[in-house]
Amino acid sequence: PSLAPELRAALNVGTGATGGYTVPIEYDRELVEANTVYGRIEALAGFFETLGGNELDVPAVVDPANQTAALIAEVGAYPESEDTFAQYKELTWKIGSIVKASDEWLFDTSVDPIDFLTERGGGAIEIALNTYLVTGTGTGQPQGILSNATGVTLPTGNVTSVTYNGLADLYHSVAPPYRANGTFLMADTTLKFVREMKDSQGQPVFPGLQDAEGGQDSIFNRPVLADPDF
Repeated sequence: PSLAPELRAALNVGTGATGGYTVPIEYDRELVEANTVYGRIEALAGFFETLGGNELDVPAVVDPANQTAALIAEVGAYPESEDTFAQYKELTWKIGSIVKASDEWLFDTSVDPIDFLTERGGGAIEIALNTYLVTGTGTGQPQGILSNATGVTLPTGNVTSVTYNGLADLYHSVAPPYRANGTFLMADTTLKFVREMKDSQGQPVFPGLQDAEGGQDSIFNRPVLADPDF
């Protein structure tokens, strides 16, 4: 005959913080997990698949605006221009995490153990990866976008706060073909400051930052993302 599911009056799976809270006896069967902001750079990045984790050489044009054209008279000479190329070496890096669980927890928990352990380990890897993608030095680790960034130096007054003109200067410092696909990245505290900017009538300067939670924030019609590593 088939056996009825085993029920226990008490379980010994260690302390609640190490897994006891997930055992379905006196506690809710649903695992309530704090929401963690993993970072945003990976969502904006492109992906290349290589064989065996080999180094990837990426060619690039140093000055995309170097090519020129002009009106030419009949049998006139064509203007000459020549591109300069550079090559960037994309190395392979390994980021890992170990998530431990006891046999007792695996046997007794009502939470899908594979999904839970994958989510915990994957979250840890995402957090570490985002930090390297933002602030990595490029020496013995990936090079982050801020370690070799160039751009506009905002006017006085944008060091401890942000002004409307400062954001406009930053936006227009990028060539139109590129800023058409651009995304603002900033620390959450900076985004909060910009969101609270009001005009003389007390209205938000950037209505696009007033979207409901889960909506797409925007400045000058470009997406805005808060990143914990900025």
